[in-house]
Amino acid sequence: MRAFKLSALGAAVIAATAATAAQASVEQFVDDSTLNIKLRNAYFDNNVKNAKEDWHDWAQGIEVNYESGYMFGMIGFDASFYGSMKLDSSNEENGYQGGSDQLLRRTSKGDSTGFGKLGQAYLKGKLGDDDLNIHAKAGYMKHDTILLASSSSRLTPSSYKGYAFDANVYGVNLYGAYANEISHRTSQSYDDFENRSGEKIDNLYSVGAAYEIGNLYLNGEYGEGKDYMKLGYINAGYTFDISEGMSLLVDGQYYKAKENGKRWDGATYDEGFADDAKLVNLNTALTIDYLTLSLSYTKVDADNGDRSGAFQYWMADNDYGGGNFWTSRQISDFYFDGETVWQVGAQYDFTGFDMPGFYTGVTYTRGTFSNSDAAKHGFDEETELDVEVGYAFQQEALKGLSVVVKNGYHQTKGYQNADDGRTNNLRVYVDYTLSVF
Repeated sequence: MRAFKLSALGAAVIAATAATAAQASVEQFVDDSTLNIKLRNAYFDNNVKNAKEDWHDWAQGIEVNYESGYMFGMIGFDASFYGSMKLDSSNEENGYQGGSDQLLRRTSKGDSTGFGKLGQAYLKGKLGDDDLNIHAKAGYMKHDTILLASSSSRLTPSSYKGYAFDANVYGVNLYGAYANEISHRTSQSYDDFENRSGEKIDNLYSVGAAYEIGNLYLNGEYGEGKDYMKLGYINAGYTFDISEGMSLLVDGQYYKAKENGKRWDGATYDEGFADDAKLVNLNTALTIDYLTLSLSYTKVDADNGDRSGAFQYWMADNDYGGGNFWTSRQISDFYFDGETVWQVGAQYDFTGFDMPGFYTGVTYTRGTFSNSDAAKHGFDEETELDVEVGYAFQQEALKGLSVVVKNGYHQTKGYQNADDGRTNNLRVYVDYTLSVF
């Protein structure tokens, strides 16, 4: 009888301890949860000289983002709702860059409309300590690796169905992402990946490693679109501390792409490549207090026979890709076969004039070709001037509100291009993020 009483007492203690732990875990799940609402009002205006490709879109977007805490310190759940509403649109059927991939969905009749969808919904887990740990998630989510990345330059981000992990092994960051469906920036559905011919690509994935020690950083990544394309990326950089308030960043990036099987059709259209392609991007940035001056160089090798040829950095035709090179600009990627690119830029943070939150920047990019390459592309030079001005409000009543204006002016010149191709692209973003809890 005494043994029974002791066993019953032990069971009661265990049950009470488990109940207390479970309650504490639920409280942690709830107490560490956050909910924020991001509103984005955006206006895009595109004008092309001597072409019927002028269009404009004005729309309101919304993101409702929930992030939970971790039950038992290990398991959680995150979700996001994305939506948009049309305010005004030119409704041109042949809108530049398809129109439907800008701010609003366009039907086959050319009219535009908003959308609403579950943008993210995934289980997440973590395990380990500061020196050795892993975070993983599965479901519908954004990806943010170099080669497999969600686009965030429209009203709401694109997202994927798949998996991802991020691990720290004594200072070395290991990461990876996998996806078998994509939901585009203006789409309500999750769709299969495809090549340009409309054939299904089963999945995309990327894996990488990054390491920082002092002022040196290293990053390498490899990705594949199944039976379509392989893509590799190497990045290294070092920051020299010259004096107080002055530093010099030196950065180098190398990309290599290669066809990967029966779904590859890049060689059959302009701005693709035949078998493989390379892109080298070298950069330097000098920072003096609040001013940053930059210089970049890019060289592209993307032969496509008699076609124009370009470096392709997306692993499916309906994916946005993850080009991270500095000379990829607002209108042009400056990624054509045989192109030599130089870029200069300057950015200033007005904190030095007691105007925190206000900044402006300008870049000028020029790409040139040899005579033989110019004949393929139809022009021997392209230039782009990009200007950006932004302000994040600092007043307590307006915290979370920011305004950004970007304007890109692109021009092609020379070879059989008597009128010179000219495009002006204006983008205005007004963002407001409200923290609910």
